[in-house]
Amino acid sequence: MVRFIGRVIKGSKPGSHPGFVEPALATLRTKPVTDGKHVHEIKFDGYRVQAHKRGGLVTLWTRGGLNWTKRFPTIAVAMDGIPATENDYRW
Repeated sequence: MVRFIGRVIKGSKPGSHPGFVEPALATLRTKPVTDGKHVHEIKFDGYRVQAHKRGGLVTLWTRGGLNWTKRFPTIAVAMDGIPATENDYRW
């Protein structure tokens, strides 16, 4: 997916892997913002993790920056099947 997006976004350039990306945290609202400038996401109970693949090694990170790869080995193995390399990142 990243490889495809990088090819279609005008002006995008390959870059180095950014490392851990601090996520934007959800803000509770009583109604959705309707100005057309926001993307909405329903927050279901569960975990949010980032998957990183560097040098052929997959790691899974919590939003707080904890390495949870050992807690989700099935997901790490599945992520390893994605044909991506560090050269595929475009930031």
